[in-house]
Amino acid sequence: GYHIDQALSVLIQEYNDIVNLSGDKPVWISETGWPSNGSCANGAAVPNAANQERYLREVLEWAASQNIVVSWFDAFEALYKDGSEWCNVASHWGLFDAYGNIKPGPARVLT
Repeated sequence: GYHIDQALSVLIQEYNDIVNLSGDKPVWISETGWPSNGSCANGAAVPNAANQERYLREVLEWAASQNIVVSWFDAFEALYKDGSEWCNVASHWGLFDAYGNIKPGPARVLT
């Protein structure tokens, strides 16, 4: 994974690569996100609430400025994921907790 300082640049480069291959077809970002918690980093990508908030803000500002459709992964925390996956990040991608309450970082970005 990439450090938060590089994350948006990597997304933009990957998006532009797909746009260059798509001809005149529209390109949407169908899944991007950052976990708010986890037990270890994925390379330089550290799962924490501050990085989730920053990445959400940067992605949404850039996408809005370019009229790009983005689907965020994931809307809600997933309590059914038991933490046995690598680094225990699978249940921490949501913008809302499992009970439908917006998490503090996403709330600062979205409201």
